[in-house]
Amino acid sequence: MRYKFYTNSEKAWGAMRVAIAAAKESIYWESYIFVDDELGRNFLELLKSAAARGVHVKLILDGVGSFTVFASLADELKASGVEVLYFNRLLPWWNPARLRMGWFARTHRKLLIVS
Repeated sequence: MRYKFYTNSEKAWGAMRVAIAAAKESIYWESYIFVDDELGRNFLELLKSAAARGVHVKLILDGVGSFTVFASLADELKASGVEVLYFNRLLPWWNPARLRMGWFARTHRKLLIVS
């Protein structure tokens, strides 16, 4: 098992693209923010391609950090075989009395595990 740490986003994104494209068994990605922009779309296409070639892909997103983006994209990802999960998702029937606990219980992890 190898670990790699990067000092800037551009280096990390490049290595992440290479790792996802080379995945053979599984991709586990957990992130607080995922944005629907050119970079985000590029990653989504890579994830869908990996799922199409039989790689088990799991994407875990924070319910607040990725709230506005993935409502429209989750179905597209799921249809392609990507498992999309939300950490502490804020739902329409969410009880505001839980605000103190739920608002601050976020996942700020940024993990990509590829095999």
